[in-house]
Amino acid sequence: MDQTNLGANQTNQNQTNLGATPDPSQTSGTTGTIDEEGNFVGNWKEQYLDEDVRSEKFFDSDHAKNVKTLLKKAYSQERELGRLKSGKNLIQMPTEKSTPEEIEAYRISIGVPKEYQYKRPDDIDEDVVTADFMTDTMKRLNEVNLNQEQFDTVMDVFQNRIRAFEKEGINKLNKNTAEAIKRLNDEHGDELDVRLDLAKKFITIASDLWPAEKYQELFGKEDENGERAGGINDPEFAHLRPLLIDLFASYVEKHDLPTSAALADTTESKVQSIEEQLKTLEATPGFLDGKLRTSSNELDRQKHEEIMKKRNELIRRQTELQNNIRR
Repeated sequence: MDQTNLGANQTNQNQTNLGATPDPSQTSGTTGTIDEEGNFVGNWKEQYLDEDVRSEKFFDSDHAKNVKTLLKKAYSQERELGRLKSGKNLIQMPTEKSTPEEIEAYRISIGVPKEYQYKRPDDIDEDVVTADFMTDTMKRLNEVNLNQEQFDTVMDVFQNRIRAFEKEGINKLNKNTAEAIKRLNDEHGDELDVRLDLAKKFITIASDLWPAEKYQELFGKEDENGERAGGINDPEFAHLRPLLIDLFASYVEKHDLPTSAALADTTESKVQSIEEQLKTLEATPGFLDGKLRTSSNELDRQKHEEIMKKRNELIRRQTELQNNIRR
């Protein structure tokens, strides 16, 4: 029988090497340089690399740890070289398949910085453009690959919009103030000064013993010209002023509130009034000699505590007035 037919059913011992499974001892997995997962092991550099390139850092990188990654890197580099030779841009827009290195190369090529340079303009309130807001904004704009110039443009548009809103707000507040003044003049005319004096009289009486902080919280702080800004005097509440002035003035008219020396809006008279109140409190039987404080009667001790609180507040107010602290 002809033994040269490789496709025939042969039993000759010489045919056993034709298409048989290779001996595992002859595969790369056991050569001592490549394991079963394709990782380079052992003295692979000595076996596969010329001596003059073995010390290159590339062969210690992640790309050179595995046959698959090394081949993939070689293909990627060959593809990029092909693009360069063909005149195409070496840096391409990243895709879902882009490696981190390719993405970073693209970001660098279009000028995306690690961190943006930004300084808040003096006319933009820090409460509007907060540090936390800028941290989040810069992070998000960096993620969409804006370079410094593009970032500056975005912030300029944003800041100009803030300025426009603020200008609109100021114009609205000024309009509110103008309308409030017109309403007062229309409703009271020549009697406006009288109504204002009555309203101030009510405020003086009602807030006679208020601490300066509480008074300023409601009516604002007084400037060098005697005008108050803040609190109810803020332009935001201008539309309420005619109503409050009318309310206070009407209350004084209806109840015919007196303006005694003790209630006059002068520092001297207020100090005198406080001294009289202190004398009245301290004249309470058992207070100064400590009998209320040490009494076995719980009601006496409570009465002592109430007198002490009132007394401390009067002394604080007296000191404030004597130091001529302006409200």
